[in-house]
Amino acid sequence: MKIRKFVLGVYQENAYLISDESTKESIVIDPGENPAQILEVIKSEKLVVKYILNTHAHIDHVLGVNAVKEATNAPFYLNENDIPLLNALPKQAEMLGLNGNYEVPEVDGNIAEGDQFSLASSKIEVLFTPGHSPGSVTFSMDDMIFSGDVLFAGSVGRVDLPGGSWEILRTSINDKLFPLDRDTVVYSGHGAETTIGKEIDTNPFLQPGFEF
Repeated sequence: MKIRKFVLGVYQENAYLISDESTKESIVIDPGENPAQILEVIKSEKLVVKYILNTHAHIDHVLGVNAVKEATNAPFYLNENDIPLLNALPKQAEMLGLNGNYEVPEVDGNIAEGDQFSLASSKIEVLFTPGHSPGSVTFSMDDMIFSGDVLFAGSVGRVDLPGGSWEILRTSINDKLFPLDRDTVVYSGHGAETTIGKEIDTNPFLQPGFEF
């Protein structure tokens, strides 16, 4: 399986294109602002995009959804608890001082804890990991996860945006992510890759006794 990361937009959001080289099947995770690079690879390699999967609906993670849907006809999946956040896309832009016409993508399917998607011979399992947003999810695949803005290398997602909660986020990480194998690679929504073991051992926000 080939994993490609694209750092998109002013917020340097990580979008991911995962593809199977033999079948040409692929998925796009969190297509953010101006996904032209992603679409170029899809076109040049004749990839077939089966799904657009979003970890959550903050503006920096969804701005490219409509472009990818239009180019690939792939269905867009999001947890239902983040649909109000998605529908508030113009309001999100206003809060951030962004100008433009922000068209809200149409959600084609809900994703929830335990759901699975197939990609060639691999399975992508959905872990419900709210806290950064009410509907944040993590995608688990083989020996890796795509954590969105739940867990970063040396940090965690912010909880001061609408629907955020430190208590819920910490529970999500401790109950859903930290039980995974220590060698599990974490592909986050921003920044560099890390591993579950490294974050258990060194992430300052997740050490015993830490409180915001």
